[in-house]
Amino acid sequence: MTTIAANGAEAPHPVVNFNPHDRRAFIGGSDARIIMGDDQDDLIRLWREKRGEIAPQDLTRNLIVQLGTVTEELNRSWYQHASGQTIKDVQKRLRHPVHGWMAATLDGVVAATGALFEAKFMLPWGFTEEAAAEKHMAQLQHNMWVIAARSAVLSVITGGGKWVETPSTPTPSTSTSC
Repeated sequence: MTTIAANGAEAPHPVVNFNPHDRRAFIGGSDARIIMGDDQDDLIRLWREKRGEIAPQDLTRNLIVQLGTVTEELNRSWYQHASGQTIKDVQKRLRHPVHGWMAATLDGVVAATGALFEAKFMLPWGFTEEAAAEKHMAQLQHNMWVIAARSAVLSVITGGGKWVETPSTPTPSTSTSC
């Protein structure tokens, strides 16, 4: 069992071996974004998936998802170089110590501060820092809750060749470092 410090106290966080093809046993950060979103069809699809009525979506042919996957390592190393911070716990999978139905696969944690690190790829048209923070806030808050983090860093690479770091707290606030 792994522990994570929370305000000086140690809270046990079971490290979980996830089966990516069976996401019925937990609510993850991506699920939180759907649950808190406004797309009724996505919500119903997620509900049916969690009940085992339909198979999980196959995202292997979703270009935006795949761009996010292949740019995650670049995003992390770009953030580390630009900020001087180190990211730890990359792709670590955890469950909340009390609410076992909550789980997270971390993009990472900022070693010096304990802030959740989330790497995203977004298309450049219509991109704003505020829109990025709003789009990903539910996922950030969910994952922050799982690891007892008090802050998060949203690191975004856009298809237009721009990088934006948006430090976030449980309520959306933004600043830019390019």
